[in-house]
Amino acid sequence: MTGYSQRIRELRKARRMTQADLARATGVTQQQICNVERRRKNPSAQLVVRMALAFNLEPMHELRLAGMLEKEKRGFPTTKSESAPETQNSVV
Repeated sequence: MTGYSQRIRELRKARRMTQADLARATGVTQQQICNVERRRKNPSAQLVVRMALAFNLEPMHELRLAGMLEKEKRGFPTTKSESAPETQNSVV
């Protein structure tokens, strides 16, 4: 998730958004955005989708980059959550 945390920070800065701006756009607190960017917490799939939409990006692509979707098999994405339980270290 390290690379994805960096990606979020770079996308936010490229769009001249503060952490508070991104928090408002995604419906979470500024502290949650800070925790994701500093790799203290992993974003939930829901938050990845919300951030993708806030950045006007394709949510499924962002979920793959975040490591939340396995590589597509026969055209159908398979989620990791089907094979492994979600950790306690995620933020909504």
